[in-house]
Amino acid sequence: MLIKKTEEEIENENNEEEVEDEVDFVSADQIADQEEKQREALEKSQNRHKEVFEKVKNIFSKKKEKAEDSFAHNLLEEKEEIERKKELHLDPIQECINIAMDKGIEAALTQLKKEKPFNPYSYDDFHDRLIDEIKKRKESNNI
Repeated sequence: MLIKKTEEEIENENNEEEVEDEVDFVSADQIADQEEKQREALEKSQNRHKEVFEKVKNIFSKKKEKAEDSFAHNLLEEKEEIERKKELHLDPIQECINIAMDKGIEAALTQLKKEKPFNPYSYDDFHDRLIDEIKKRKESNNI
């Protein structure tokens, strides 16, 4: 038995050496190939990620531009609406001034109360503009 074990051990050692030689020989070439393949795969993956990132970035920049344009457009519309309301607000006061000059202040105030929407600052504006109108008429009559 002792001899058999020795022969078996020798045979096992020879087999292990052959396997190690094959692995060493194959793995040196394979390592170089695998490293090259991994570099190429990594480079492809990075390029793909860059492309996807750029596409997403472009999409969001376009949406941002649209949102900014829409916001600017809305601000412009709001400004125009405010200007229209100011113009509408001036006309009723001028009408009330004309009524005050023709029929009296009480009739003008009654008309001013009927204006929709009611604005309490209209009284102050009416008062200031009525005084200016009276001054203008007095000056034009004195000259």
